[in-house]
Amino acid sequence: MREMPFKIFTDGGCLGNPGPASAGVVILSADDKEIYKAALYIGRATNNIAEYTAVKEGIEAALRLELKNIEVYSDSQLVIRQLNGDYKVKSLPLKEIFIKIKALETKFSKLKYVLLKREYTKVPHDLAEKMLTGKV
Repeated sequence: MREMPFKIFTDGGCLGNPGPASAGVVILSADDKEIYKAALYIGRATNNIAEYTAVKEGIEAALRLELKNIEVYSDSQLVIRQLNGDYKVKSLPLKEIFIKIKALETKFSKLKYVLLKREYTKVPHDLAEKMLTGKV
């Protein structure tokens, strides 16, 4: 198992809200080398569902890569604050993804959620956008 701190950058988006939605994920090693990248088409969803789906995909990818110490970065204040326990999850569709993520958390030795400004999530944002526009 890998114990170095790995960084997971996520972003979700949709055309309309709700509308066609996608998610982008990039995982970097401790020395900032890209070790995983994915763009996912979600289908019709809200922006918040897309953001949550990106986080879930990043965490699941970390598990597949056997990473044990991760930091998850997103520009979604709602998602990060809910996952950190600062906000309650009231929406049933979000709660379903939230519960899945919380169940996955127990498989890591260290997991941290960090809110970033949008300019720092450019790569996963571009992946999600390209998925929506058919350029991936």
